[in-house]
Amino acid sequence: MVSLLRLDRGTTFRSCGQGQKWYNINMKILFITLTNIGDAILTTPIIDILHTRFPSAKIFVLCGERAGEIFENDPYVYKIIPYNKKIGLKRKACLVFNLFKQRFDLVVDLRNSLIPYLVFPKRFAVNYGGGKKNIHSVDRSLEVLKKLKLDTKNANLRVVISKQNEKRALEILNEYSLFSKRFICICPGAKSSLKRYPEDSFSSVADNLTQMGFDIVLLGEKSEKHICENILSKMKNKAFDLSGQADLKTSGAVLKKSRLVISNDTALMHLANALNVPVLGIFGPTDAAKYGPRGGKAVVVRSMLNCSPCEKAQCPLGKRQCMESISPEDIINACIFLLNS
Repeated sequence: MVSLLRLDRGTTFRSCGQGQKWYNINMKILFITLTNIGDAILTTPIIDILHTRFPSAKIFVLCGERAGEIFENDPYVYKIIPYNKKIGLKRKACLVFNLFKQRFDLVVDLRNSLIPYLVFPKRFAVNYGGGKKNIHSVDRSLEVLKKLKLDTKNANLRVVISKQNEKRALEILNEYSLFSKRFICICPGAKSSLKRYPEDSFSSVADNLTQMGFDIVLLGEKSEKHICENILSKMKNKAFDLSGQADLKTSGAVLKKSRLVISNDTALMHLANALNVPVLGIFGPTDAAKYGPRGGKAVVVRSMLNCSPCEKAQCPLGKRQCMESISPEDIINACIFLLNS
């Protein structure tokens, strides 16, 4: 049985002392977010809330080198500080010292690092992984701000696409004469092979959608090009492989032009959701209730198996049945549901 889902929506903090005011008009905030791109996207509502509450504050974002692209061109972000956890002790000490010199008023740390204790802000909030476990990743991150007595009700995912990204996306689409056409994006990659919908099934989905009058665009990183090529080789109809031709934000600009995005649990799925593009997420071993796309323009397709979601790095049964049992017809029906919504 397959399920079609819509998803709607432990912390420690230090005070500066009773009676002391820790915030001011020109305050500085350090936000320490996660390393993986998809995980970082799910933390962007914190930027939204911090700016809403402290509109004049300078918000610094400390994140993994690749995740930094998520926060580029965001007018709410004052500075992005890339961090590589593999750097030596001397460079780490230099980073901490430079952060200390900023004299932050507030540090919000989702990485459970020692940095809040070393840079001596007026106040900090750290997520130690406590509190509610079985809630969406967005809500789990926002638990940190609730401890600071900040209202998180209207928090939204936010990713800003620049005009340069949009221009490059139009150039790519024009190369394939796709600009004026109706097209659907398929994102068949994922870091873990367990999270990938079968290539044969994706090719069948793509062929069915072309027969419905849609063009098909395959998107992904350069490392995922072989997956897209395999899907193309198994298709009966024509499709367009754009994998490896665009960086993350340019891919986002392409997603914005599409009618619908079909994706495994991957960064591009979260990006499409952040950009308010209709998105269909295919889930197997990971928990859609924690990581699935949310909102009126998003649905999740998953198998109703006792073993799913297992949230394991390797399939305990060795069969990948949670992905294999989702038929192309299940995906097509979900597409029709979204397109008609």
